[in-house]
This record gives sequence, structure tokens and C-alpha cells, in this order.
Amino acid sequence: MKKIIAQKTAAFLGISRKIKIPQNHHFTVNPIMLMQKFPKAEVKKDAKLLYSFLSSRLIAFNKKGTFCTKLLPRKLKQYPAIDLIFILGNNDLSCPNHAAAIYHEMQNRNHKPPKIMVSGKGGHTTIFAKPVAITEAEAFANVLIELGVEPEDIILEKTATNTRENIVLSEKILKEKGIVHNRIALITSPGIVQKSYQTFLKSGWDFDCLIVSPPALDSLKRMSDQALNYTLAYGLRELAILKHYAENTHFIDKVQIPVSIEKLLTKYDISDYFPEVSGTNEIAKKAKLYTEYFLWLEKYYWNI
Repeated sequence: MKKIIAQKTAAFLGISRKIKIPQNHHFTVNPIMLMQKFPKAEVKKDAKLLYSFLSSRLIAFNKKGTFCTKLLPRKLKQYPAIDLIFILGNNDLSCPNHAAAIYHEMQNRNHKPPKIMVSGKGGHTTIFAKPVAITEAEAFANVLIELGVEPEDIILEKTATNTRENIVLSEKILKEKGIVHNRIALITSPGIVQKSYQTFLKSGWDFDCLIVSPPALDSLKRMSDQALNYTLAYGLRELAILKHYAENTHFIDKVQIPVSIEKLLTKYDISDYFPEVSGTNEIAKKAKLYTEYFLWLEKYYWNI
């Protein structure tokens, strides 16, 4: 499934699959398998724990700047009413699929479908090979239209290259167009959900109800070693960046990361892969380290 999604995304984004593996790194261990030191069952358990934190499904209510949350139901029929679906760009085509399902549920329920804001030029996971033929926003819009979403219900933001830009630039467009967005469904890839949610709250968007609804993660039980390794590396990269953002930037406020999850950054150490990185402190270096490793995996896997 991961390979199919990757191939489809490559076709949409015009990415060349003829990428040479970087030769300027000297590995002391096999760079392909981050999980090689541990039994596969243990790695699956760790990945499940990691994503239970990264991809929380919830409903947030804004009461005069005070946020209260509860768990989001699994069934779309139990979702509250939505007037805007907001998709943050990435390379996971399950996002527009999930957005289209919510769109049609609201359309059937209210006879007036919500608008869909799609944001993204490209980020680490979509612009490592150039040139990129179209933006993430355009790629997702193509999928949405194929799934029956009316083109006039899609609004594009095509310049953002990171989560904060997704949110800030999209809000500007919505305000300029006078589009109501009090009840929002926030959709992005499972690994980015926690970072996106925290960035969204910090951005100051005005809303009454925010639904954080990532698409379901592929079954860890059925994943190949390759897919599991890729999924774990992606999650660890996002965890390190989340911690870095919370401690070293103004993008998000302090985030309480459970000790059992934070320990995974030490357990799956990749300093043997890319030992030389710069940074202002240890977590900044670790975030950069995981990004280096993840981008290397991207290039390697696209060649398979």
C-alpha cells in the first residue's frame, strides 16, 4: 500500500524516480533498517505507541480563548457539523481521500457541502527531487475532484513550505474571500497531526469547534519490514521536530510528551548514520539528524 501511494504521489507531483543514493555518507551500520537491533514485534509496539501520541483524534472547543477537548468519534456520521475542511499538504494521498469522505457526509447531511482549503507548495517529503511539476495543493485538488468534490468548493494556497506557513497563509486567503470557518476539520498525515494541532492553536485562528481528524494509519500488523521502518523513521522525525519547536521556537507552546514516548528518540538512535549535524542544542541537532535520515530513506525507497 505504501508503495502504491508513493507511486501515485510521484505521478501527481511529477517527481523523477531515478534518484541516486547519496554517496557522501559513511555508515557504520546498515542505514536501511532503523529497527534492525530489535525484534519486529517490539518495533511494532513502539510504533503503535508513538503514533497514538502523534496522531491524536480529538474535538477542540474554543470558549473565549480557553480550549477544552474530547475524543473524536470514529464514525463520520457522529462528527459535528463542519463548514471548512482544511488539508495541510504532504505526500500522503489518504488525506484527500479522507477529506472527500467528510465532504460527502456533510453534503448528504446538510445539502450544502463545506469548503475545502488545501494548502502546500511542497516540503521535505515532496520536493527532494526537482523540478516539481505541480504543488501539493494542486495534487490534492486533483484527487478531490476525482472523488466527486465540486471544483468551486476547493480553495488553493500554493506557496506554503511548512506547517506554520500552511496555517498563516491559508487564514489570510479565507479572510480575503470572506469564507466562514468557525467549525473546522483539520486533516493531515498521521505523523504530523500533533505538530499541526499545536501550531494551529498558537496561530490565533478564531474558531468555535476544531475537529482533528487524520486518516487511519496503515495496519502495523501487515506492514513489511521496509514500510515499518519508513513509518517509524517518519514518526521519530516528527517527534523530534515537535520537541524542538516547543523548546526552541515560538511556533508552538510547551507540549507535554509522555516519558515512554520521548525515550524512543534515545532507543532508536541514528547518530551512527549521520553523525555530523549542526544545531543550537541537542534536540535541535536530533531534529536535524532525523530529517537527514528520513530524506535519505525517501530517496532510497523511491528507487526501489
